[in-house]
Amino acid sequence: MQWKGPFEIVATVGINDYRINMGGKEKTFHVNLLKGYIARDQDTIQATTDEGPPTSSSAIPAASVTVIEDLEGEHFNDSDYEALPELGGWDREETVNDIIYGD
Repeated sequence: MQWKGPFEIVATVGINDYRINMGGKEKTFHVNLLKGYIARDQDTIQATTDEGPPTSSSAIPAASVTVIEDLEGEHFNDSDYEALPELGGWDREETVNDIIYGD
């Protein structure tokens, strides 16, 4: 899938459809095929291109982290895991005998 645009929304069609002006031609798209366009301000664009990452106060750093393994040399004991929620309810309560077939 490739994103194209930005395009102007001409009208709302029904609840979840939008008519889009795509360079003089209007097409109707469902909302799940659209993505909101967020314009960047010129200061952020300039800081990104000239100095690397933006340094303005409007830039919000974001990160997603996944822990794959513990760091070497760190020791953990059971009390470190007490705050974690317990997963349960994995025991089977129904069997194949509980299936009800249609008439």
